[in-house]
Amino acid sequence: MTESAELEGDCLLVKSTGGQLGGIADNLTFVYQDAPPTSAVELRLADLQTAEYLAPVASVQFRESLSEGSRFAGISFRYFARIQALPQLRIVESHAAETRLNKGPINWHALPEARFRVERRGDEFTALWSRDGQDWFIETQYRFEEPLMPTMLAGVAVHGEGQTVELTACELGVFPKG
Repeated sequence: MTESAELEGDCLLVKSTGGQLGGIADNLTFVYQDAPPTSAVELRLADLQTAEYLAPVASVQFRESLSEGSRFAGISFRYFARIQALPQLRIVESHAAETRLNKGPINWHALPEARFRVERRGDEFTALWSRDGQDWFIETQYRFEEPLMPTMLAGVAVHGEGQTVELTACELGVFPKG
């Protein structure tokens, strides 16, 4: 299904017959922004020609169930790591536990101004977005296979078990160990 994967500017862009997808390389599920869930395609590291490059920005697709039906939303995470290191971050399960909107559809273009908080409990992470004190989608949980790199999670830096890390959406990155 995939035609090519390449770095375009500072973003890893995956092109397919169904349009454009953005995502983090290796064993993650890339979801089309404007397609039904059956259009998800899983890419593996061997499929990519960019394994030797640094990919500063990756785009993760979150599937959110809104009141008017299912939608797909792209959210950019910044990270600095060799793509070939990402098998240690393989997502084996993810789901949005709840979506709550106070008024109308989410303005995704405003997300860089939103706050992003990550909580870790064991091998499960909860991602919380909020803006102006209002939760946009309440929690998105991830479960990872071992080994898990403690300082890097799909562009999200985590410093300790159960610790909360709050970053600006457009400034997510890998923190040094220690």
